[in-house]
Amino acid sequence: MTKANDGAATLPSLLSELADREVLHTRSLRHGTDRAALSRVGDRVWSLAEAQPDQHTQSITLHWSTYPNLLEYDFRVFILATLDSPYPPALGRFTGIDQASVSTVSNWFKRLRVFATWLRHRGIDRLYEVNDRDLDLYLDHVRSIQASTGTRRQLFSAVRAVWAYAPYLPPECRMPVAEPWQGRSPGELAEDIQTGRGNKTARIAVDTMIPLLDWALRIVEDIGPDVRDAWREFRQLYTGTHPGQARFAELPRTERMNLFLRDAHRTGVALPGDPENPGAIDYKYLACLLGLPVLSNSLGLGPRSIAEASGIPVAGDFFIGSVTGQVDGRPWRDKPITASELPELVWVVTAACFVIVSYLSGMRPGENEAELHPMQHSAGSK
Repeated sequence: MTKANDGAATLPSLLSELADREVLHTRSLRHGTDRAALSRVGDRVWSLAEAQPDQHTQSITLHWSTYPNLLEYDFRVFILATLDSPYPPALGRFTGIDQASVSTVSNWFKRLRVFATWLRHRGIDRLYEVNDRDLDLYLDHVRSIQASTGTRRQLFSAVRAVWAYAPYLPPECRMPVAEPWQGRSPGELAEDIQTGRGNKTARIAVDTMIPLLDWALRIVEDIGPDVRDAWREFRQLYTGTHPGQARFAELPRTERMNLFLRDAHRTGVALPGDPENPGAIDYKYLACLLGLPVLSNSLGLGPRSIAEASGIPVAGDFFIGSVTGQVDGRPWRDKPITASELPELVWVVTAACFVIVSYLSGMRPGENEAELHPMQHSAGSK
């Protein structure tokens, strides 16, 4: 990096005091950034790439040697304020953002270079010398140049940003105007009402997205298979297509019950219980196990009496499936899934799938490496 004292004019006192401070000291940085390599306020070149969330885009670098020397101080102070300070409500274009993005700052830097050069040609060396008459002349100048309406809008927007950040600037770096161009919007001034094709959706903070995506993946990969298998088994039992129901085919209800109870004695299987009535058999699900219609009265009084007199223990619920998935080396739960909670668990897995698919299909291209990599680093097992 080339420092400010390497062949450049001496910085005014404010920037001299901040010369060794990081330019991006208030910004979230990419994972793995070496803070010792960050640009400092006193550098002639400021790299903002370390704060770019989209790594697929061209790295942002601000070269101060491209600004008129006498106006460089004022615009340096302004750009530093945009990196440090909240997004001004006076700009009012976006809502729900805390600070201007580094790409927006870069665009202001580029467009204000035109404004600074025009001021210098008019003999204006400080922003506090700019008045409404000057802005009107600059309006005529921008309208006269060969540029698209979008570029003209950006040129006006950049000047408006300098005015909007006035509360964060020292007095000598402010334009003493009530509001540029009597409050007319940049789009109106440039006769351009387009808002651009960029993604203006507020970006979900990395500190929120990483754990959310991490746990969505854990649910789908570690817990999801158990929920899926339990749901498939439940649907088979409910519709009479479960392989275990085949042995009851064509048998009367009493014989089905006796066969089931003999197998239960041998294997240690408990009867399905009613969670709202501890100790009571849930005949609806017992009928389901026997391949009968899923109705509480489908068994009949005789088979019910046989079940109650069998001495086979009654479970606290109707447990279905098995627990094979683990989280951090331990089973994700200590008992099988119950039929009553199965629909809710299906919705949990569905929501996790929705988070993953929505994020991976709707992300900006550069978010893949910028956000998934920190998640992989923190998740450990992922």
